[in-house]
Amino acid sequence: MLNTEVPYVAAASAAPAPSQEADRHAYNAAFSELELSWRWDAQTYRELLGMAAEKDRIRAYIQRHQAHLLRAYDVAFLCELIYAKKRYWLEVLS
Repeated sequence: MLNTEVPYVAAASAAPAPSQEADRHAYNAAFSELELSWRWDAQTYRELLGMAAEKDRIRAYIQRHQAHLLRAYDVAFLCELIYAKKRYWLEVLS
């Protein structure tokens, strides 16, 4: 069986940069548009920043906190969809 678990490294607890806050708000707008009931607060997003690739962050969060969605959706599909919507909202909110 293929291990799809993404390694997790905790990020530093420093305050997020303005661009990171913009990204977090764009993610939350994407979650809302997709009618996903979760939101990333500053601490959650800081922890996810320990992973370099954005889609790995999304994947790790889904696998850890929203695994029930994987019964109905492929994790790669969810990651692509959320990432695309996040990019859209980042443009809109900028």
